[in-house]
Amino acid sequence: MLDILRDKFEDVFRFIKGTGKIRQENIEQALKKIKMAFLEADVNYRVVRHFIDEVKKKALGESVLKSVSPSQQFIKIVYDEMVKLLGTQTVSLPETFPVNKQTIIMLVGLNGSGKTTTAIKLARKYNKSNPVVIAADPYRPAAVDQLLIMGKKYSIPVFYDKKETFPLRIIQKGIKDSKEKKYNLIIIDTAGRMEMNKELMNEIKEIAQKIKPDYRIFVADALTGQNLINVAKEFQLSTPLNGAILTKFDSDARGGAALSLKYLTKTDIFYIGTGEKLNDLDKFSPSGIAKRILGMADVISFVEQAQEMAQDKELSKLEEKIKKKNFDFNDFLSQLRMINKTGSFRKMLETLPVKIPAGANIDEKKFKHIEAIILSMTPAERENEDLLDLSRKLRIAKGAGRPVGEVTQLMKQFKNMKKMLKKVLKNDINSITQMGHLSSLFKM
Repeated sequence: MLDILRDKFEDVFRFIKGTGKIRQENIEQALKKIKMAFLEADVNYRVVRHFIDEVKKKALGESVLKSVSPSQQFIKIVYDEMVKLLGTQTVSLPETFPVNKQTIIMLVGLNGSGKTTTAIKLARKYNKSNPVVIAADPYRPAAVDQLLIMGKKYSIPVFYDKKETFPLRIIQKGIKDSKEKKYNLIIIDTAGRMEMNKELMNEIKEIAQKIKPDYRIFVADALTGQNLINVAKEFQLSTPLNGAILTKFDSDARGGAALSLKYLTKTDIFYIGTGEKLNDLDKFSPSGIAKRILGMADVISFVEQAQEMAQDKELSKLEEKIKKKNFDFNDFLSQLRMINKTGSFRKMLETLPVKIPAGANIDEKKFKHIEAIILSMTPAERENEDLLDLSRKLRIAKGAGRPVGEVTQLMKQFKNMKKMLKKVLKNDINSITQMGHLSSLFKM
């Protein structure tokens, strides 16, 4: 289903490579092509607009690495934003379920979405968890028979009651039966409809409230297109969803649903169905899907390596400056900005071989305040903190819109950090690289 999008992006990147230098007008033209590619792939317009705005902001604001071409870096920016759109990291159900308690998975979706096949696929995937599938669709002709045939073929137990006409009662009976037979994993194949209606939503809501499933998973046909988002939102209103499974991902669908679902509904895609066979259920990998769409895995890896090398060079430069005792506020500001690019300050601190003081108040908003204070200094003041007397502090505080006490505190903490860095370098020159960004030593 990603072939169409991949072909479109190949055209975009071919255009970018042929422009020589990347200028604003070239970026604008490339973004227009990306916009059309997304819209033709049935990506929601809100998603397209957000994506284009983010890529443009990064492409115009990011300095180009010396070891890569501007076109390669543009491809990497597009890739990074696409991964963010798809969910950043792979999220799925646990690898195993507890054996000392029952786990209930409730599948919801419209008729024809692939719930029944997905229920059997999940049961087969978690065969070691002693699963049972409850056939809770008394409305659709042959729904129970389909489950029974598949269950028998793949040795998956199926609970059914053809005499009962209310889904909730079928499920309650099935759960009672599964407890008696000691099934650890219960997968409920709920009833769907051909389209959204109030009756279906009320039914799903009642089942979720009475059964209290551990996981509520939305199953959708990748061919559905943009309507998939509306359907997902309706189900979200009935019962909060834990995740989604997209079926028929191997089809010639245009792919817009996958690119829109996470951003618009905040629902993670757990798995994608890539065929009719029981093992055709793959974890949804945002980075993997993005690379498949862009068809530039080698270029992306190359730029990632170049970025890592550039960071290593920056650290080496800082080591030299500290040894020569000329580490200044310019260097400190550079490190703060690197931290903002790499993500959460607290998460990064937890990876360092430095113990975070108990009760330490690490407020990432203070980064902006510190940045404002440093930017309010003159070039000479940033290079030599000893110039900062009271009158200069007052001027800097006014320019940054911060209390003068924060300027004084920043100076004290900066001097303490420099002393600490000297000790670190004296003991082990490699400690700087191991600790990552020097500004992580700054006590907020």
